[in-house]
Amino acid sequence: MYAVEFDATIKNGIVYIPEKYQELRNQKTARFIIMYKPPKTYNISRDDANERMDSVDQIFDKFQIDFSNYKFDRDDANVR
Repeated sequence: MYAVEFDATIKNGIVYIPEKYQELRNQKTARFIIMYKPPKTYNISRDDANERMDSVDQIFDKFQIDFSNYKFDRDDANVR
């Protein structure tokens, strides 16, 4: 068994073999070992998340509207 190493693009589950290795496309079988870098994840601490939510709450606290006397009419809402 021979080994060849190259970087390739994978699109919709298809591995695109670089031009210089096109003779491989006629092989009946091959073994693939895929090494990749996982996408970056943004892990934030619970304290940071709480701090962000507090800042969002401060913004929306300015926009308090009293709906206690508002009567919702489902028929009016569904009129087309």
